[in-house]
Amino acid sequence: MYAAAAGSEQKVASGGGFHPRSAVLAGRWRALGSLAEHGSLLDIGCGNGSFLREFSAQFPAWKLSGSETSNREIAVLRAIPRFADLYGANPEDLPEGFSALSLIHVLEHLENPQAFLSRVRRSVTQNAQLLVEV
Repeated sequence: MYAAAAGSEQKVASGGGFHPRSAVLAGRWRALGSLAEHGSLLDIGCGNGSFLREFSAQFPAWKLSGSETSNREIAVLRAIPRFADLYGANPEDLPEGFSALSLIHVLEHLENPQAFLSRVRRSVTQNAQLLVEV
């Protein structure tokens, strides 16, 4: 992840300065006030956990999980507060019951994003929130 920056996440312009993209996304989600105080997030394509780490800071009572094609970052992910599980990339293998789902720069890598979203839909609760960035 982020090889050109030695593993550091890219920064984006926000609030008059430059901040890590995940910090901006998690902060904006928090500012919306649309997520409950408690819940469970599945970050599909979690990589080294940049978004999970920032989400954990913004939502301290949430259970966090990730999905990725490899488990090579599992030690880094386990160090994130309230990180629970890492799942593989097959949407058929994802458990049910997540109250929020994030896909950050994932859809553009899929051959059929619509079919993928249809399959992961069963992993979330009826009123779940979805964050997609492409």
